[in-house]
Amino acid sequence: MRQAYPLPSKPVWGWHDDHQNLPVIAKIAEDCGIAALAVHGRTRTQMYKGEARYELIAETKCRLNIPVWVNGDITSPQKAQAVLKQTAADGIMIGRGAQGRPWFFRDLKHYAEHGVLPPALSLAECAAAILNHIRAIHAFYGDSAGVRIARKHIGWYIDEMPDGEQTRREINRLDSAAAQYDTLAGYLERLAGKTDIWACAYRQNAV
Repeated sequence: MRQAYPLPSKPVWGWHDDHQNLPVIAKIAEDCGIAALAVHGRTRTQMYKGEARYELIAETKCRLNIPVWVNGDITSPQKAQAVLKQTAADGIMIGRGAQGRPWFFRDLKHYAEHGVLPPALSLAECAAAILNHIRAIHAFYGDSAGVRIARKHIGWYIDEMPDGEQTRREINRLDSAAAQYDTLAGYLERLAGKTDIWACAYRQNAV
């Protein structure tokens, strides 16, 4: 008797555009006992290039009896709902869309429940979340590894903010956790004189 294991799988469309075998692979996975699939809307050769596509995911979902989650280019709550509607997927998997904006999940949940975005977090609330995150990285990984790992997160956070690129380069030259934290904290404090909201592309012209 076949036993279902609580083990998910994450296939892609196929190897390349001329070899899109997602429905076949997904059915094999289900027959082998995979509990759920998180499908990325690109081929293996695409890697992270181009745009994710979803039509084959919808076809695959219709053929399976296990949950299917859709992944790839989910960068806004609005797009998340549109993709769920297009694919009839059971859920979504967020990756790069949440880099530098952990509040994305708050906005996603509210939009799914109410059809509108919640009020934006204040600059002070975002700054506090960022500093707490960097402190946690330093505490968990230690000074040496923590500083290196925190650099990419800081870059994601401040990339679209005023003077963000200049500050990122400055912070990347620092080797001390204390100096990294203090420089970031100083930058966030100075931001208050330049803007009162955190940059967010999906809030522009949102309804």
